[in-house]
Amino acid sequence: MSFQLLELAVYNADGERREIQFFPGRLNIVTGGSKTGKTALIDIVDYCLGRDTYTVPAGVIRDTVVWYALRIQTPNGQTVIGRPAPQRGNQTTSSVYLSVGGTVALPALEELDANTNTTALTSYLTELVGITPNQHTPPAGQSRDPLKATVRHATYYLFQPQYRLIDKTVLFYRQNEDYIPQTIKDTLPYFLGAVPDDRYQRLQELRRARR
Repeated sequence: MSFQLLELAVYNADGERREIQFFPGRLNIVTGGSKTGKTALIDIVDYCLGRDTYTVPAGVIRDTVVWYALRIQTPNGQTVIGRPAPQRGNQTTSSVYLSVGGTVALPALEELDANTNTTALTSYLTELVGITPNQHTPPAGQSRDPLKATVRHATYYLFQPQYRLIDKTVLFYRQNEDYIPQTIKDTLPYFLGAVPDDRYQRLQELRRARR
């Protein structure tokens, strides 16, 4: 399963909203002059999909936008995900506005009130796109914790910022950040289909049988 973007919206403190409309099932090309916000689109989408860290570049968008929102088409209807910009001086927030229905419109600014958090959003989106229960267990002797692939890990393989296209040293989104290379190694087999869907369930059954 999957979902597709229908609209991306930004809101300023006066309640003014600007939207970009996307057409599902087609190649969408966003054009515009220099310094009009095109390079911020991936950061905005990533943030709305549950990233806690606020990475929207410094500039007009960061200075004026107080809420971001996505409207997406899902197999069962539509969903609106809203994220407030963090308070000035902060780089993170876990607050999320989530609205799910058959047909859902972008809300007005006064309707955007956080009703969940990024942990719950990640669980919702992970199930929505059909990521089955899974777990990568590191080899014996390694200190890192077991890792379950979620929709957040899928973003490494979805986004390709402009600067990444000319980078000769890394291939995937955020691969140059601490710990991300190992996370990619641990989750890529699942997303490539090299891990059977029922492997996690069978491992759980094996652990219970050994007790």
